[in-house]
Amino acid sequence: MKKLTFLVLLFSFFISTQAQVTITQSNVESLLTVGTTITTYVDTISTSFDIGSTGQSSWDFSGHPYQTVIDIVNIDPSTSPVANRFTAGNYATYSTVDVGGVVSESWAHVSVQNNIYSDIGTHSIVYEGGEEGIKTITIEFNPPEIIYQFPLTYGSNWSQSGTRDFEIEIFGFKQGFSVDYSVTRTIDAYGTLTMPDGTTIDVLRVKN
Repeated sequence: MKKLTFLVLLFSFFISTQAQVTITQSNVESLLTVGTTITTYVDTISTSFDIGSTGQSSWDFSGHPYQTVIDIVNIDPSTSPVANRFTAGNYATYSTVDVGGVVSESWAHVSVQNNIYSDIGTHSIVYEGGEEGIKTITIEFNPPEIIYQFPLTYGSNWSQSGTRDFEIEIFGFKQGFSVDYSVTRTIDAYGTLTMPDGTTIDVLRVKN
């Protein structure tokens, strides 16, 4: 449910005055300009939330609690420490977060082309308990995982199967494993969303 919330917040950046919302590749690319920032509000405590009905609906997050705010900055992909590994991506982001004194840095590489937004891979460095607690976590998506298929509108859906390949390094030792997945994503609702700062906008909802 929290993952769904993140997707709704992402779509909140696309404003429409029409009853239904349509999101195109160019809409997304305009948000990925180097130097721009997307803010995500994260609720790590709540275990349930009324996400509304399918079809036309509405969501009010104005009074919903959140414990962490993450600013995701769009960067030049070539500046990422894993740029040589995720060459298929033409966009990249950087973020840092502190949760209970555990600080992490993350880079994500994505591809946006041919009306497909796909995840290529992510790389995170977690700092826990000083230098001895530093560990890295790298995830590669094979094939690249299709997150959005444009144009997005109410009723759109797409499916995919693949593997998520994990590589974890700590104390100089590496361990790898893979997780198979199969997912169907559906745009199952549209309507008005109120952000924590009070801003009201039109959005689409993605169901995984």
